[in-house]
Amino acid sequence: MIGAQGTLRRFARNNETALWLSIICIIAIYLRFRGLSFQSYWFDELFSAYFSNPAHSFRQVVQLTISDVHPPLFQLAMWWSYQLFGYTDWAGRLPSAIAGAATIPTIYLLGRDIFNSRTGLYAAALATPNYYLIYYAQEARSYALLYFLFCWLPRAWCLLPFSWSRADLTHP
Repeated sequence: MIGAQGTLRRFARNNETALWLSIICIIAIYLRFRGLSFQSYWFDELFSAYFSNPAHSFRQVVQLTISDVHPPLFQLAMWWSYQLFGYTDWAGRLPSAIAGAATIPTIYLLGRDIFNSRTGLYAAALATPNYYLIYYAQEARSYALLYFLFCWLPRAWCLLPFSWSRADLTHP
């Protein structure tokens, strides 16, 4: 029994960051999916539901979205969700909830890449209960997807293989 406890402690110590991030992500998933279909669609969400109607073809969704100010990626994700799970409020809000939940580990990765793992965990922990991130993750609009993509933008910038020096930036 003592050997098993030592092994468990060693595992927890070696994987502390992964364990904390898993706990934070589970809480984030719970907060974003809880009450996903509690309320019916409101005015703005009805436009998304109309554009992504599963009776439309893929091409029709793209054509309808081109006339709208929002990019077609979210509408297509919503259309695909309707195709898989039916034309319900829950299925329409599912892409936002997934994007909202996926934002939390992305924030961790961004904090880790810029500073360190501890900073990434703190950032993810602070973003998890954020009211606005939860609210927009439960709407059938593209806000959560945009936030997710905007969190990936500086991360992608950090991953680019730059070999510039400060002198390269100041002298053309």
